[in-house]
Amino acid sequence: MAKSVSIIIPTLSAKTKPYLDLCMQSINNLDYPKESIEIVISSPKGYCPQYPEAITYEHDGPRDFAEAVNLGVKRACPTTSFIFIASDDIIFTKDSLKNMVDNYWRYELPFYAGMTRIPMRFFRRTDIAGLEPEMMNAKSFFGPALLFFESNCFYATMISRSTWNTVGELDARFKTGYEDTDYCKRAAEKGIRCATALNALIWHFGGATSSDYVTDEMRISNVNLFKEKWG
Repeated sequence: MAKSVSIIIPTLSAKTKPYLDLCMQSINNLDYPKESIEIVISSPKGYCPQYPEAITYEHDGPRDFAEAVNLGVKRACPTTSFIFIASDDIIFTKDSLKNMVDNYWRYELPFYAGMTRIPMRFFRRTDIAGLEPEMMNAKSFFGPALLFFESNCFYATMISRSTWNTVGELDARFKTGYEDTDYCKRAAEKGIRCATALNALIWHFGGATSSDYVTDEMRISNVNLFKEKWG
């Protein structure tokens, strides 16, 4: 039986629905057993579209990425093998999740802080009108190989349940920014390496929804907190 995965999607913007619709379509298109996937959409009240295949968790927490992820993980099944943190403006390709899970076992590493392949292409949703099926069924040019980095951006990152239990939650003091770099540094202190799976192609619109609520004050607060923690 395929390893179970909880896909946690924090939803924080009024702009979310057209992007989240594509994300959900791509999850339904995945070449991975549906019974092994759990979808949790985590959002402050008032920002969360409803989907029959997903658990919708509306909470009273702040409008922050880290807190929404943490609350979504708490709402998810506690025994799934992997937690997949997914921004609401990504598109999975058909074999991306399967390849990420397969890479985890192929290399027999104790933990992965993150495994993802994100091409740096920034475009609007309207720019891809009619191309959605091709994007969802696209394949990476790379075979099953990993690159190791000091950190990954958490807009399409898979974390083993054992890593999450070892490192702990995202630091919710960060206001949508730096929480991912902070997490990878905390993982590194415990000897946990951060990797990118080159054969797991996932499209990312790049700030399509976060630009609706991230302010300069939040960015400054994040930088100051990060310097306070790490120098």
